[in-house]
Amino acid sequence: MVLATLVFFVLANLRSPLPNDDGVLYLMLAGRSAEQGLTAAFELVHRPLYALAIGGIHSLTGLGMSSAAQVLNGACATGLVLAFLRLARELHGEQNLWPWALLLLLFHPKLNNYFAYVMRDLGYWAALLGAFALWLAHVERGSWRTLTAWAALTLCAAAFKPEALLFGVLLPLSLLHSAPARRPAAALLAWTALLLPLLLVGFLAGAGPEALATPVRELPAFPSGLFNELPAAFSAAVARHAEAVLATQAGELAAWSLAGGLLTILVFTLLNTLGPAQVLLLAVAARREDLLPRPALRPAWALMLLGGVALAALSLAYRQYLDTRIVMVPVLLALASTARALQQLVARARAIGTGRHAIVLAGVATAVLLDLGLGLDRPKPHLLACVDWLRQEVPAQSRI
Repeated sequence: MVLATLVFFVLANLRSPLPNDDGVLYLMLAGRSAEQGLTAAFELVHRPLYALAIGGIHSLTGLGMSSAAQVLNGACATGLVLAFLRLARELHGEQNLWPWALLLLLFHPKLNNYFAYVMRDLGYWAALLGAFALWLAHVERGSWRTLTAWAALTLCAAAFKPEALLFGVLLPLSLLHSAPARRPAAALLAWTALLLPLLLVGFLAGAGPEALATPVRELPAFPSGLFNELPAAFSAAVARHAEAVLATQAGELAAWSLAGGLLTILVFTLLNTLGPAQVLLLAVAARREDLLPRPALRPAWALMLLGGVALAALSLAYRQYLDTRIVMVPVLLALASTARALQQLVARARAIGTGRHAIVLAGVATAVLLDLGLGLDRPKPHLLACVDWLRQEVPAQSRI
């Protein structure tokens, strides 16, 4: 599994050796943090931990910044695959599910493209899916060990992207669905396991440089800031939509028109990112109840999906733009069930006969390979000009 992941990772980087545009910024930040130190890194960007990790690998190994980023991303990609395989196994209780899960994940074209990117999302997905798998284990076999590991991985994911804390807030609610007397205390214990390390980090950071305390101090203000800015951003987009797209007489329908358009974008982005072969496979297997996770785990699974879709919807409403990275969490959760659907389809074909089994396997292989070939990024030589522009135009001391 690890070897297969690294092979796909290396092939992706050989196929697309140019850095993505935001990856150039991460490499610039890594260089500046290595030269100017930890405090300077927090002065340059609000959440520099990914860039700091690249700079740390560079300092420890002597590798160039791009090579250091590839080492970090290779480790994150491996962690993502291992976390995904465990998540699929926990959801469906199938030890033999891993070959199908590995096939669908490694041949997923979007993920293959991202293997060649310099971005924090690979580490975020790896830690978050690992936290999801540990939470499912905690629901079934609740122990201090699984709870502590879940909190640690959730905080690790939040170090990459702070929205991971939303899942930390949501998932303990899954303990309340059956409502025995001890469940509220278990949920409160889970929230405490997540909150106490944050408070400790805030206290320790507050005792050091002022810049280090800023991200932790501003965390409580993040939800209120989001709910204040989101309606204003949506209202401004409605006004632009009414002026540029709709006639004067239809201006009062601008909010409904924009909301409907954004909802359509969200649905089609989810389906397109999941992939046509995967959507078809899920549709064929949708009538079978055993395609769903085990009953005890369904509330937690539903909250994971809800959190992923809600974050994508909030991002779309705020920016009126949706990058496929934003929808990858619900897509990865859906892929786990797609692997179960594929396993069932192959098992039914094998039961019918050898010829049918061979036809099904050939069809699946063709669909997956076709999806991969059509979905891979094409060469982007314009990124070289983008790299040069960023390095020339972004001042050395500017906050990014």
